Amino acid sequence: MNDYETVILMKPNLSKSKMENIITRVENKIRKFGNITRKQDLGEKKLAYKIKENDKGYYIVYQFKAKSRVKKSLESLYKTIDEIIKYIIIDKEEE
Repeated sequence: MNDYETVILMKPNLSKSKMENIITRVENKIRKFGNITRKQDLGEKKLAYKIKENDKGYYIVYQFKAKSRVKKSLESLYKTIDEIIKYIIIDKEEE
């Protein structure tokens, strides 16, 4: 298993239940391939520039250990959730 980190940036105006639903989907996807070692809810922050008409975003950072197939699977999930406006997945083994 490899070490990974992912940051997701969600629209800031989501309801609490919608945000929890997205977080649950992301965490379930990660757990399908490994386990979460750290979760940081950084909350809402002002963006340096607008992303998809948003000048603020809600940040969540995950560090986890998982099989390499997790990257493709997470990317597919992120692309299907319109409320996620930006994301990155970092393979810590490749640094």
